[in-house]
Amino acid sequence: LLLDVLLQKLSKEEGDVSAAWLEWANEENAKGEEQIDVGNPPAEAYTNHSVKYDLGNVVNGVLAGLVSITAGCAMVEPWAALVIGCVGGVVYYSVSGIMVKVKVDDPLDAFAVHGASGFWGVIAVGLFATKTNVSNVYGSAFTENGNKYYGAFYGGDGKQFGIQLLVAFVIAVWSFTVSGAAFFALKMLGHLRAPDDKHNFSIDKHEHGAVGYSTTRD
Repeated sequence: LLLDVLLQKLSKEEGDVSAAWLEWANEENAKGEEQIDVGNPPAEAYTNHSVKYDLGNVVNGVLAGLVSITAGCAMVEPWAALVIGCVGGVVYYSVSGIMVKVKVDDPLDAFAVHGASGFWGVIAVGLFATKTNVSNVYGSAFTENGNKYYGAFYGGDGKQFGIQLLVAFVIAVWSFTVSGAAFFALKMLGHLRAPDDKHNFSIDKHEHGAVGYSTTRD
């Protein structure tokens, strides 16, 4: 249990850092800088108040790291948790940008955090799960016919990666199907969207009686 908590924390921190670095790189690109070293941001990126991060992206980077390590926290090593969390932050940030470009209304980045980073976390098990950890959790990392059900990076024969990929796809199809049916039913009943005037006023105020956050800029 303590190891699981440690791995989740490591992955969370890496998701946070990778999302913050990408945010910083985009800020610098927007300023027209000629060359950006994403892997080594200057100290000013953390201390200079003229450099501003989107707090939502940073917090969602934390969540992306946690989501990414959920599937494999009992079967990967600490170094792998760092890698999985870091990649999860990049996956979140990239998919979030794609969602904006294709004009999908997802203001909380729920799909980028839970869908995309979760998909990555599931298939990452097929890469980083160790034979020892899989044996500790499930009793054995082999089947009777000799198949190796652990990570490909640890000498697995790729079967576990294929299983993880298939499961991730099945989960995605199931989620899209069930959600799509529910949203379609709500649309037919006229309950899918709030009135436009309520959107402009404040959907939080309209639905919950309080303002979740201010959109007013100085």
